[in-house]
Formats: sequence, structure tokens, C-alpha cells
Amino acid sequence: MEARGTGVNKYAYWVTDSVTGEWVELPDATPTTIRLARQIKRMFTGNLDAEVVVNPHFAGKEKDLLRAQIARITQLHSFVPKGLYKKAEDNEHEIAEAPEEEKKMPTFDQLAHLDSWCHFAPNILKVRIETLTLSISAGEPRICSLSHPRRSRQGTLPRGR
Repeated sequence: MEARGTGVNKYAYWVTDSVTGEWVELPDATPTTIRLARQIKRMFTGNLDAEVVVNPHFAGKEKDLLRAQIARITQLHSFVPKGLYKKAEDNEHEIAEAPEEEKKMPTFDQLAHLDSWCHFAPNILKVRIETLTLSISAGEPRICSLSHPRRSRQGTLPRGR
């Protein structure tokens, strides 16, 4: 899980079911809730403590699903004009302001075209462990694949007659 203040947990979100009601802070998004939220289509009830009964199984409450969906929406719909930001030099997953000499604000006419815009937030990675880096004290780190091979169709039983 990303630490609070970074990545998908960069912001804290507070919700309420009425203007005069109590405000509740949503929990941090986890890789599991984001992965499952991609697969779930469900109307929210407004009850943050409601069980989420769906297939695939979702172990969290409605507040966990809501927070995961907010993380996905925030990432997908944060746009800035190209050229104002760049990847940070110390961390390629972070975005930093471009130096003043490199900044060039597009004109109004240029902003009317989609190719003048880019995503501000980095992509949320598919939450699937594919590789694991193991450090070995006497040498270089070694990469071991943890991908699960797909089941082959060979050896299936013939259909009954």
C-alpha cells in the first residue's frame, strides 16, 4: 500500500450523507481494492458501512470501494497542458514543474486540440505481482518471475456422448 500523501493516497477524502451530518474520512486505497474496483459495476447506497455483495468477492465495505473508485477517477481525469510539468529527476513516478526556461504555455487555439493536453497523475499500475527483486549479498540482484502460467487446454476430457 502506498503511504499516505503519495501516489493514489496523495489526498484524503471526506464524505457525508447530508450537509449537516458528520463528515467521515475515507480509508486509504489499497492495491487489492483498486484491482477489484476495476471489475465491479455497482450503484452506491450511501451507507458507508454497507457490505458490498458482488462477484468477484469484495471484502471491504462501501467506503473502501468508494475510495478506490475516487482514486481511479482522480487519476484518469487530471489533465494539464503539455510542457508545464515533467517527470521528476529523482523519482520517475513523481511529476515536477518544468524549469521556467522550458515552460511554454500553449495558446488558446492550441488548447482546443486534444494533443495539447496530457495526464497529470501517473498511471495506476495493474496490481499484479509479476516480478520480485531478490538482493544477494555476494553479487548482483536477481529477478525471479512470479507470473502464473496459464493452464493449457491439453489433456481435456472428451465430451460424453
